[in-house]
Amino acid sequence: MPRSILPILCTLALVPFLLLLGGATEIGSGLLHSLPSLGLAWLWWLSARGYGHWLLPNSSEMGPVVGVVGLVFLDQCLGRLGLMDLTSAWGLLALGLLGYRRSRPTHLGWPQMEWTWMLPLAVLGTAALVPPGWLWDTEFGGYDVLSYHLALPADWWTLGRMGPLTTNAYSGLPGGAESAFLHLHALSGGTHDVTGLAAQMLCAILTINTASLLRQKHAAAALVFLMTPWIMVTGSMAYTEAFVLFPACALTLHLRESKASGQACCLGLLAGGIALAKPSAALLLALPLALMYFAEPNRRQSKPVLLSVGIATIVSMPWLLDNTLTVGSPFFPLLTGVFGLGHWTAIQSANWEAAHTGGGSLAALWTEWLGYRSSGHWQWSVTPWLVLVGLGMAPQRDRIKDSLAIGSGLAVFVLLTHAQSRFLVPMLPLFALIAARPLSRLPHGMVWVMLLVPLATFLGQRQGLPTAAFGQAGVLDGRTPIPDAPPNPMAEVRSLPESAKVLGVGVADGWRFSRVNRHAVWDRGPFDDLDPNSLLNDGWTHVLVDDTMLQVWDRSGWNLPNRSWAEVQIRLTEAGAVMLQDYAGMSLWKLPVPTEVPPANP
Repeated sequence: MPRSILPILCTLALVPFLLLLGGATEIGSGLLHSLPSLGLAWLWWLSARGYGHWLLPNSSEMGPVVGVVGLVFLDQCLGRLGLMDLTSAWGLLALGLLGYRRSRPTHLGWPQMEWTWMLPLAVLGTAALVPPGWLWDTEFGGYDVLSYHLALPADWWTLGRMGPLTTNAYSGLPGGAESAFLHLHALSGGTHDVTGLAAQMLCAILTINTASLLRQKHAAAALVFLMTPWIMVTGSMAYTEAFVLFPACALTLHLRESKASGQACCLGLLAGGIALAKPSAALLLALPLALMYFAEPNRRQSKPVLLSVGIATIVSMPWLLDNTLTVGSPFFPLLTGVFGLGHWTAIQSANWEAAHTGGGSLAALWTEWLGYRSSGHWQWSVTPWLVLVGLGMAPQRDRIKDSLAIGSGLAVFVLLTHAQSRFLVPMLPLFALIAARPLSRLPHGMVWVMLLVPLATFLGQRQGLPTAAFGQAGVLDGRTPIPDAPPNPMAEVRSLPESAKVLGVGVADGWRFSRVNRHAVWDRGPFDDLDPNSLLNDGWTHVLVDDTMLQVWDRSGWNLPNRSWAEVQIRLTEAGAVMLQDYAGMSLWKLPVPTEVPPANP
């Protein structure tokens, strides 16, 4: 047995122990049921490597990264054309696997890893095995995952086509990661439980291979990357960050290590992949990457830059064309004030802009990065401080270049984004390379103490029971009842007769409430457009109100007119609705049966 696989085997052996330590039961059966998800995620990854071989047959470093972008691009094309079904999904996968077979016929694609990686990777793998909707506290149990990262692929699968929806503004974003999740959903035949874990495991696989990329240049940088708790969070959830970090890391390494101006097409593919995955990440990284590119005199040429921009635009074209043809605004829901509102009103556009654009202060650098605290956790750990020390230790030329790159990224973060801590994660590869300087000089004992931070963050979840939901997806979404437990809105909605037509108000969780007609905070639903009598005439029988979210939207100022929590209560009362159950945060209402007016006597 090669020695390089020993750390991997030891890491795998740690996973059942962490599951048990975190409160999981029935570990054996849970691991067995997770195998289909792991298999699909691993096959998608190997297929992406195969597409990398087709696109860059002679590149061992860039090939897998370009392959991921290439497969996401194909997922976008098939999804937006309405061609992503069980047959095409497996055919697309098989073509990539053929390329992988030709490139490495006897290699399983295991990443090289260090012994110090064991603890963070075990935490990452364990967290990825927990069903969506349980972890993490800083992410409110994965609210974004449940409301669009996983909900949208499920909706698109039901509709038969990927594209913008009038009830979920996030469907208008590029959706690179979500198109990959749609591919996984198609591979599983639309099986929720398989898709949810497969998406998380794919993100974990991409995160591990990002660390492996860093390790090829600087082992200490890979360690900084893995010991930052944000990586455990974003790498174990069905988020977009893993699809950003992989190409961002490859771009950063190339621009720092190479002085040539070649590979413009490759760089354009990677930049396009970042934009497809998360537009805010492309905005955040644009200036730092440009500064690193033009820092070398040999690269100060316009032709390679224009070629890279052109390739990146082509990669983004499925999104731009779909939005233009469907909504009439190519960047919807972004830049609606410039390119058109689409189906939105001016108020909806203003709400979005107010919530997603800048206006922050320099204090955000402390509250969201240097001293970030949320829900009692330290998601950046000591990484920002190591970055500052690393800048001071760098040679003068590198110090100036790195300081400008980091400073420009932080300025964009404060001025042009809504300055939330997680939105700095795309810069972590650059942070890690700079922080590696001081980390590599620290005593090994201190490094191992730092490695305990991700573990402590993980074990602090859910009152010390981070894995209690392992293997319990049916409980989380209400399919499996719990004896003597309080009433569950998901279970109650599932128990309604097939003829019931349920309208959601403030409900955005489409992953667990698939029967409910729902909407994001930015969007209008039937409740916004219809009076009480029209609701009855249109056949609505029940209304599920997310009281907590409506009150949050009221406080944030993002709610639409006539949809405040108080107004919703008044309108339901006027309609003669009766509250069937109050779930301490949600409530289920029954609308009256429309009164039939007898025909007049002739």
